[in-house]
Order: sequence, then structure tokens, then C-alpha cells
Amino acid sequence: MVGLAACGESEVDNKGTASNNGDPNNGVATNNGNPNNGSNNGSNNGTGATVVARTSALNYYSDIKPIIDAKCLGCHISGGIAPFTLNTYEEVYSIRALIASNVKAGTMPPFLPGPDCRDYQFDPTLTPTQKDTIEEWANADAKEGDSAKAGQPLNAEPYTPPILDTVIEMKESYTPLLSPDDYRCFVIDWPHDGEKFITGFGVTPGSPTIVHHMIAFLAGPDKAQQALDLDAAEAGPGYTCFGDSGLGDGAWLGSWAPGGVDSSFPEGTGSKILPGSKIILQIHYNTLEATPIPDLSQVKFRTADSVEKEGFFLPWANPGWIGSQTMKIQAGNADAKHKFSFDPTLISQGISKLTIYSGGMHMHLLGKSSKTWIQRANGDQECLIDIPKWDFNWQAGVAFSEPAILNPGDELSLECHWDNSMENQPVIDGKRATPKDVVWGEGTRDEMCLGVFFVTAE
Repeated sequence: MVGLAACGESEVDNKGTASNNGDPNNGVATNNGNPNNGSNNGSNNGTGATVVARTSALNYYSDIKPIIDAKCLGCHISGGIAPFTLNTYEEVYSIRALIASNVKAGTMPPFLPGPDCRDYQFDPTLTPTQKDTIEEWANADAKEGDSAKAGQPLNAEPYTPPILDTVIEMKESYTPLLSPDDYRCFVIDWPHDGEKFITGFGVTPGSPTIVHHMIAFLAGPDKAQQALDLDAAEAGPGYTCFGDSGLGDGAWLGSWAPGGVDSSFPEGTGSKILPGSKIILQIHYNTLEATPIPDLSQVKFRTADSVEKEGFFLPWANPGWIGSQTMKIQAGNADAKHKFSFDPTLISQGISKLTIYSGGMHMHLLGKSSKTWIQRANGDQECLIDIPKWDFNWQAGVAFSEPAILNPGDELSLECHWDNSMENQPVIDGKRATPKDVVWGEGTRDEMCLGVFFVTAE
């Protein structure tokens, strides 16, 4: 999957001790109350208990709906991946206590990067004021307000989707066979006869209720037959894949998670695709809250015959982790750590600098936290992505509000932490698995510490 620097610093710390770092149980809120009962003497707060309601000047239409629309409707809409919709006052009112508790805990809206690293485009994170507004409204009388006096939308500049001229679809529909999670890769023909550059990306999930995330990989003409062989080796559409495309060095073209929108690459940039290539679309299906149904998803691209700067996705990890299995995560260690740092301008001659526009981190199920940054030649650091609490189910790339410049002598650094304690093992066939030593690999119980960045080189 990664073709990287030939050497670099690798730091290992396997001194952690076992502990339980599992996710908190947020419980389930139910509501049997009437949001329009006309009384302020008592109300159902969404937990089933009647409480004396405080009064508040806040109301749904003026104060809450603008936040919900901007931050939640990417998932909580009809046909979306979320298990319920949040389109109306009645829907929001009925689970207001659950909403408030998840907002307070920071589990919703899901966005992994921490707040103190750098600014990102399309960040759904709630501000402290927005959190306080939701909590105050939910914990008081939760008034509806007047729909004719709705608050202003939070997105001051309306989103304008790019025109995506190349739409390619899975060759046939697929119904998930594994539950609750099924990772499947589908090989799709690239339709253009001449050299093209991808300048925009998007997807259309065929069955949004079960499609959790998608990643598009490129298999160039030299890898196309290998992709077809993987497809042919398994019955039915596609083949099983976890972590990447299964090709070892498949280049990323784009990714999507619930709430994602069609997007453009940075102005004047694009990724080259040669005729005879294949697109490998990896889809994570989740049927925990939905019945398996046939899916026929699409991946969409904006293309150009030329661009000012050719961009590419740079995968970044210690090659020793991959080729020599030096990324050992000891069984029982609740805080194993590995770190890598190297100057990527040394990989190819003639590079005077790299411009980094976006990035993402990739780990598997034992992941605990990860961080990537530029280690400047003068000793300074510039944070790129800091994920204090890893969640495999919500990984997605982020676009930087301002690109980062890496000059010769600077190093691109990353550090990952894993919890390999007994308490953090997966449950298999009804029993919690026994911890084992783990190294780099593409299996479900293997691990990775991978950064992927969209860059241009000068």
C-alpha cells in the first residue's frame, strides 16, 4: 500500500499497562411525552421521566433548527446512515435529552480531529456557544417557536457542488453477506481512452442506510490485471478487503463518509489517470441498524485534459513497519506507541518543496490516538492532524483551510498509539478474543499507522 522513504527515525514504546479504555455507554433515551401539551409545570425531558421544566428564551425555530440543519442533517435525514431523522421539531423534541447528552460528551457530530491543531474546511464541530444553546433548550421547556421567525442558516456562503462529468457505477448490485460490518472492493473500468486528470470527486451511495463509508483507489494499467484477479478469486460481485484495496500500493483518489459532499481538488491541481486503469471502490457496509439490501453505488469525477500542478496522494509510514514487521504492538499493552519522521523531499531529486492541502490518518480496530505534523528544520512544529480519540468507524480525510508548506530539511512526522489490552479486544463468536502480538498488516486484527496527504511538488 505504501511506497515510501528508505530510512528514517522509528521510536517504539511498549511500556503501557492494561486498562479499560472502552467507550462510555451513553444509554438510550425514550420519550412518551407530548411536545405540545401547553404546560410549563412539568414535561418529559426525553428520558421517560417527568421533571419540572425551567423556562428559557430559546426556541427551536430561532435557535436550534439552524444548528441541527448545518451540523446534523448530513446523516440524520430520510434515507441517511443515521438510525433516525431530525427534520422536524417533533423529532428533535422527542430525543432532546439524548441529543444534549451526546453533544455534551462530544460524540456528536462525529469529527475526529481535535480543536487545537489547525483549521479545517467543512468542520462540523459545535462551538461552545452552540453546545450551551442545545443543552439549555433541551433541559428547559424546549419551546417550538414560530416557523415564520426561523433563525438565519449558519452557512453564510451557500455550498455550490462541482459539476462531475464522469460517473461510473458498480457493475452489478451487491447485498452485504457479513454482519454487522462487510468490507468489499469493486473493480470498475475507467472509461476514458486518453490521459486525464481528476479535479473533483464525489459518490452517490446506492443504499445510504447501509453504506458507512467509501474509498476510491486507483489501479494503474500495470495493476489492472491484479485487481481483476482478486475479483475473480471470490464468488459474487467484488472481493473482501479491509484497510486498503488489497493491491499493496493502490493510490487513493478520494473518500466519502456520511455527511460528505461532492468536492473539488485545490484550484489548478489534479491527479493523473492513464487509459487502461481501473477504479477500485471500497465500501464499508454496516447493517447493525438496517436490513441488508442490494446496493449499486456510483463514484463520480470531474476531469480535465491538463492542470497547472499535478497533485498526488502521498501515503506516509515507516517502510520498516511494512517490510520488516518492526511495528510490534505487544499483547496486553494498553498504550503501545510508534513514531516515524523523515524528510519526504529526499525521496525524489529536484523537489524544492511540498504543498500539503489535505490529509487523513488510517489505523485499525486497536487504534487509540494518532497525530501527524511537520517537524521544522529549526525545531518548530506545525500540526497537521491530531486525533485524540481514534474511531475506526468515522475515519475520513480533512481539507486544510490553508495549505502547509514543507521545505527541504523539514520532516513529515506521525505517531500512533494502540490499546491492545484484554478490555479492547473484539468479540468473536460471542467471546472476547485473547490479546496477541500485532504487527502491520491488512487483516481485521492487524494494524496500521498510515498518513495519506494530497500534495503538489515543486
